[in-house]
Amino acid sequence: MQDFNRAIELNQKLAGAYVNRGRLHAQQSNYSLALGDYDRAINLQPKNAQAYLGRGTTNAQMKNFDQAMQDSNRAIELNPKFVDAYIYRGRLHAQQKDYSLAMSDFEKAISIQPKNAQAYLGRGTTNAQMQNFDQAMQDFNRAIELNPKLLDAYVNRGRLHVQQKDYSLAMSDFKNAVSIQPKNAEAHYWMASIKLTEKECSTALSYINQAIEFNPNVSETYLLRGNAYHCLGNKDDAIENWKAAARMGNKNVQKFLESKKITW
Repeated sequence: MQDFNRAIELNQKLAGAYVNRGRLHAQQSNYSLALGDYDRAINLQPKNAQAYLGRGTTNAQMKNFDQAMQDSNRAIELNPKFVDAYIYRGRLHAQQKDYSLAMSDFEKAISIQPKNAQAYLGRGTTNAQMQNFDQAMQDFNRAIELNPKLLDAYVNRGRLHVQQKDYSLAMSDFKNAVSIQPKNAEAHYWMASIKLTEKECSTALSYINQAIEFNPNVSETYLLRGNAYHCLGNKDDAIENWKAAARMGNKNVQKFLESKKITW
């Protein structure tokens, strides 16, 4: 950050420095500062595709999805070979459930850059959302082949294995995810879920405790910890965790507790 600040101080017309500083601001969740930098870069270089993509990703983080789509479109208009822009726009389309448009963008990215692991990850995720599970598995396999350190590919492939009840393969994927990012809460959640399915209640509780430690803001983790305590015969702790899930807005848990006349 200091280097970019100094570069801008020395030359206030250096568009690239604003783009790079904008990325840093966005990484630090300083979204208004990031947008300001991207706007300055665009004012200096109206045809800077990187600036439009950066502003688009920041707009999406701020939930300004229409503006994010407009910026992504503009980035691609300026650079029709801009792989990252196709990947990002594909994710936006998938988020809006425009799966055919998402698939088109991911396939375009792959046609430009056949060894881009993120493009295969995006297509695999979209295939899974469309319930094209065989194709999704192939895409996740290819993404991991291209980038063996691609965290989300292991997590998503692990979830597919869970859906197919291939629990040993799923555990292998989630353990790989944890080896890449030891504090990944989602991987720990899924390992806990598998162990609870297999009635390994103590092991499940250990994994879910770690998931909550790494991210205490997900209601499903408290629901699962309640289930783990219930599996162990600890009714009081089970209820306390279910109450926590209910207070966090989990509608299904709320209905369950209400049916048992338990105040949450």
